[in-house]
Amino acid sequence: MKKHDLVKRLLKIRTFKLRGEIAGLKSRVAALDDVERLWSEARCAAAEAIDSGAALTDLGALGEARLANGRRAGALKQQVMAAGKKVNHAKQLHDSASDLNKQLCAEKLARQEHALELEAENFFGWRGPLEPRR
Repeated sequence: MKKHDLVKRLLKIRTFKLRGEIAGLKSRVAALDDVERLWSEARCAAAEAIDSGAALTDLGALGEARLANGRRAGALKQQVMAAGKKVNHAKQLHDSASDLNKQLCAEKLARQEHALELEAENFFGWRGPLEPRR
């Protein structure tokens, strides 16, 4: 295989890897948003339980739910940070492959243009100096 074909395949692979990492990051962010929403709802419910005397029995369960959601949110934040680093790394790899692909395309285009220029020079040189130019 030619180098350019290999670089194109590498670029495709890195594109798919980047898309996968982004999808993983989005799913972790969505999970974190859900946990933070539940944590906020438990906090609001606890505030309402304090205001009404009838719901004071639920206050302990709400506190436990808040603590559990807080711990889960902390773990998910770490996962989001790690996924963000993976996305950044995949983006850097994708960009380097893209730059290499652009460089190879530019070199190929330059070689083609040079070959056309040589062909034109050979054609005009072939006519000879005695023939009138039109």
